[in-house]
Amino acid sequence: LLTSGLGPTVGSLLKDPDITEVRANPDGKIWACCRKRGKFFTGDTIPPSKAQNVIQTVAYSLKLELNEKSPMIAAELKGSGARFQGVLPPVSPEGPTFTIRKHSSRVFPLSELLERKCIKPLHAEYLISALEARQNILIAGATDSGKTAFTNSLLQIIGKTTQRLIMFEDTRELQCDAEDKVYLRSTDLISMGDLLFASLRFSPDRIIVGEVRGAEAVTVLRAWNTGHPG
Repeated sequence: LLTSGLGPTVGSLLKDPDITEVRANPDGKIWACCRKRGKFFTGDTIPPSKAQNVIQTVAYSLKLELNEKSPMIAAELKGSGARFQGVLPPVSPEGPTFTIRKHSSRVFPLSELLERKCIKPLHAEYLISALEARQNILIAGATDSGKTAFTNSLLQIIGKTTQRLIMFEDTRELQCDAEDKVYLRSTDLISMGDLLFASLRFSPDRIIVGEVRGAEAVTVLRAWNTGHPG
């Protein structure tokens, strides 16, 4: 239903591995973000009624309530795991709008970041030594600046060890090939703080906390003080 609602143009963009994000603005214009081209206007438009149908389809599939009193939806699309954010009037007075952000299809190893000159050899050596020494690392940056991709590059190094990892976040983004790991997710009823408490009962060697945007910052500080550094 969602694929047919979006139409062939947007559908093909979502299948393109180089496309990271698709946006439908209130004026109906559809924009996309590409690893190679950056942001560009697709030349396509979507009428308000169709954009609203897309948002309502996502809400219906996840059994979420969507109306004038609750006109916003943040969800993870089933199957692809892409993040969906939709807003209806009156919060978006000029018309319905939504954004679909895709997950990276693969993990970029640190060696590839060096080849692309995203980081310098000195930085790579420092990061590897920090990981080996189990230093606490905080990765920060603007939206769409590559925080998740960079985090997964570092997790790939940790994943080569035999350490037991407990990872938790609210939206699935972290990728790690560690053989001994447990992945937990927060919900509307289970907070990141609750997951931290639970993780301590899983005998972790390291605790990995996903995206932090608010009260989870306290969870990070608590995780750093539980005796499970790195």
